[in-house]
Amino acid sequence: MTSNTGSTIQALIHRWHVEAETLENRYKDERGAFLVGRMARELEDALREHSNEPLTLEQASIESGYSADHIGRQLRDGKLPNVGRLHSPRVRRCDLPIKSSHLRDGMHDAHFPPSKTQIARSVVNRE
Repeated sequence: MTSNTGSTIQALIHRWHVEAETLENRYKDERGAFLVGRMARELEDALREHSNEPLTLEQASIESGYSADHIGRQLRDGKLPNVGRLHSPRVRRCDLPIKSSHLRDGMHDAHFPPSKTQIARSVVNRE
């Protein structure tokens, strides 16, 4: 996720928290406030989980645009923290360097946040 996308998502989460407060305080809509607040918290949790996911060197290579060998060298040199084991290295998605050419040429659907409609449907269909 690019920093611009991340800031857009953070702005959306903030807007949802403000909307939840407005629904509760101004309109006395506790159910609406609860739902919007829960959606904001679930999105925050999902983003945190996605960001902290440990990736294999091959997965990290696909996400970052750097070779698995390069990422392995960065782990061995201590430039990236190894969240795996000695002979089974892992790197958190949030720690990955992203090759600038990869952002231009190699972006795929995982880099784009879900739409508001997709998020709302997932919350409604979840229960």
